[in-house]
Amino acid sequence: MTRIAAQVIFASAFVAFFLGAAQADISGKWKTQKGKNGGYGIVEVYSCGAAYCGKLVDVLETDNRESIGKLIIRDMTSKNGKSFSGGKVYAVDEKKTYRGKLKVLGPSKLKVSGCLPIGFPCRGQVWTRYGN
Repeated sequence: MTRIAAQVIFASAFVAFFLGAAQADISGKWKTQKGKNGGYGIVEVYSCGAAYCGKLVDVLETDNRESIGKLIIRDMTSKNGKSFSGGKVYAVDEKKTYRGKLKVLGPSKLKVSGCLPIGFPCRGQVWTRYGN
């Protein structure tokens, strides 16, 4: 193998590695798991500066509509392109704000978790992409 061919192969592997580690796009609508009130939420996640935020845009299987428009996720920044932290997650069914974490589990799965500022109790859900 020539030196140039080896350099091309190395450069290609280097680029492929970093493209694979690129930040996952978590923007879009996500369906929550069933909450304590028995209903589901639809949260729209969007870029808010250098971070991600998300607001409740709809509810399913519940008449509890007063939280629509509420900011559910705020100020989540990426550690490695697939995990996000540093922000807050609001649990509508408990009316509590948790220190939050997000983790991409696949193209249509997002783990949303959080703990109260004292470190416990903690809770989490796996959300699924909703719609297009």
